Amino acid sequence: MSETKPIRFKSGITWRSILAVVLSAVVMMPISLYLSLISGTTLTSAAVFLNVILFTELSRLMGSPLSTQEVFIIYSGSGLATGAIPFLEMVYRAYYVSSPITWSFIDPLTHKPLPELIPSWYAPSSSIAKGLRTLFNPAFVFPILISSLIPGGTLWIVAEIALTLICAQVYLEVEPLEFPFALPSVQLIETLSQRDEKRVQIFVLSAFIGLFYGILLYGIPTVYFGLFNLSFQLIPFPWIDFTTGFYGIERIMPGACFGIATDILTFASGFLLPLNITVYMLIGSLLVWVFGNNLALTVFRNYFPEWSSEWTPGMNLALVYQRSYLRVWIFPFVGATLAITALEIIKGRKFFIKAIKSLSKLSSTAKSAGYPSIKTLLFMYLGSTLAGVAVFQWLVPDYPLWLSFLLSVVGSLFLALISTRAVGETGYALTVSTSNLWQLATLAINYQGIGPWLVAPVMGGTAAPSWVQTMKVAYLTETKPTDFFKIYLLAVLLTNVFSFIYVSFFWTLAPIPSSIYPWTLIQWPVNAISQSMWATRKILARYEPLLISFVGFLLLGGTGSLLSKFVGVPFSPVSLLIGMMTPPPGIVALFLGSLASKIIQRKQGDWWLNYRSVIVAGLIAGQGIVAGIAAAIVVLLRSTWLWIF
Repeated sequence: MSETKPIRFKSGITWRSILAVVLSAVVMMPISLYLSLISGTTLTSAAVFLNVILFTELSRLMGSPLSTQEVFIIYSGSGLATGAIPFLEMVYRAYYVSSPITWSFIDPLTHKPLPELIPSWYAPSSSIAKGLRTLFNPAFVFPILISSLIPGGTLWIVAEIALTLICAQVYLEVEPLEFPFALPSVQLIETLSQRDEKRVQIFVLSAFIGLFYGILLYGIPTVYFGLFNLSFQLIPFPWIDFTTGFYGIERIMPGACFGIATDILTFASGFLLPLNITVYMLIGSLLVWVFGNNLALTVFRNYFPEWSSEWTPGMNLALVYQRSYLRVWIFPFVGATLAITALEIIKGRKFFIKAIKSLSKLSSTAKSAGYPSIKTLLFMYLGSTLAGVAVFQWLVPDYPLWLSFLLSVVGSLFLALISTRAVGETGYALTVSTSNLWQLATLAINYQGIGPWLVAPVMGGTAAPSWVQTMKVAYLTETKPTDFFKIYLLAVLLTNVFSFIYVSFFWTLAPIPSSIYPWTLIQWPVNAISQSMWATRKILARYEPLLISFVGFLLLGGTGSLLSKFVGVPFSPVSLLIGMMTPPPGIVALFLGSLASKIIQRKQGDWWLNYRSVIVAGLIAGQGIVAGIAAAIVVLLRSTWLWIF
């Protein structure tokens, strides 16, 4: 950010923007909650666009248009107030301790069923939980109190805000990155607030295209499901599966998975990414999920016996991805992530040092943005993470203190830095997180209790990448970045209050899970199996792949970086790693979109560069509106049906 022309930030928090965020929590959260219970989707993106368009149009009709900064607050705050439904986790815990699935898993140390070992700070006892249909029960007081602190509670929020501001100083001030997916948000905000005629025309046309495609992809199938409780797709969703069947890749490469995503937004997102970035992502994805899966099943089948025994012809893409990730790739991914983290820290050490020093003497832009001092940020980060470690050690006193300290206090910072860099370069965060490291580290020390599989200390760095991207949007719209955190805290308050009310209502209305809420009947047993497998140590620890991938990626990344520096060969180890961690459908669509963008750019030149993000913003808005309307129709249809009982 320039010292000579600092950005003149303006506040976007007004009674109108606050009202829009409150409306999201009060009106749209129950719709989003119901959607998640019946189909596994939420109303988050639709709520954002519906709210923004509603309030911008109403304000214009009243003769007082919203400012760009107000639109930013509504845009960022509506999703926060709609998407988070924290108290649904309490219902899942009640299900987990009383489920026959959980009872079928035996702890290898005590030889008792898992529910008999689950402490009261995690969930009510099985005998109590089995008959519960409301959150208004004293048995939930202790679990709610603990979850309000760690791992995703108050202490996590403080640590995440500190990490976000540190990463923002590194990647927005000292070493500015592109954050390619920030551009559609900026274009949507500016188009709706400033109403530039040319941009509005392109935005509206793109929105109609997104609207039409969204009707085919989401609208008709969603309403059909609401009417007849049957699955129906005009366009295969979420991808066209080329893993099995007549054209299946398994015919020539057993174990491989392949497909192409059908959401137009995935394809359009490629418009914003350089072709060399998506090429590396495509190479990484194909190396792992096509060639790697096949080699693990054939050449190295003796080394991956679980994968060899579980794979059968006819398995679809989702199942191949899930099982191969668990049985083959989870450890190599951790090794590769650690290698990239080490490389980026070495390569960017000057930026990190400069960023930390700059916090002690803030630039004029950073001062106007509201950055706290380094002392304040360190106090926030160390105070919250150390307090989280203390709470965790109180709950699980025999867990090694050095390990919980290392993963929480040290690991959160490093993974926040590398994952934010990934988002800044590619738009995508790493899929290996601190929670993955926590599980693998607990396996590595052969810890025998159940506590660490139920709770962890503050594991930060998961939200920081997306929050820094939001701060990038704030910079580009000249909105005071600290306004985002103010509206976030308001959204946290609203989501806690209203999710408690609405979750209790839907749980009273019908059991969760049940056929009334079909997605929970599908997904919750899968979650319970996965959680129980970790807790009973049925996930085998394999450290040779971790070590091999660490050394291999360290050499690959180091060599590629040297070639890039001295020979001029473009190389992005972060893009390669993102591709490796992502199954092919989305990556293939992203690459095709990037390739199409390159071709169009050669023909249209500056026009395409100026308006491609407006096109993406319009597509997002159109498809989001369809999702919102379809969800509302389903809720009305289902509510009418439910009230008969």
